[in-house]
Amino acid sequence: MEDIVEKEDAYNKANARQSTAMEKSYNMGLNGKITWKRDDLHARG
Repeated sequence: MEDIVEKEDAYNKANARQSTAMEKSYNMGLNGKITWKRDDLHARG
C-alpha cells in the first residue's frame, strides 16, 4: 500500500513541476499562432 501512495505522490509532484514549467515557458515569438502546416515540417516521399 505504501508503494502505491509513494508512486501517486511522485506522479502528483511531477505533474505539478510540468504544469509550472509550461506556465513559465519561453516566449518563442509566435503570439499563439502557428504559421506553418504539418507537411511543411515533414518531408513526404
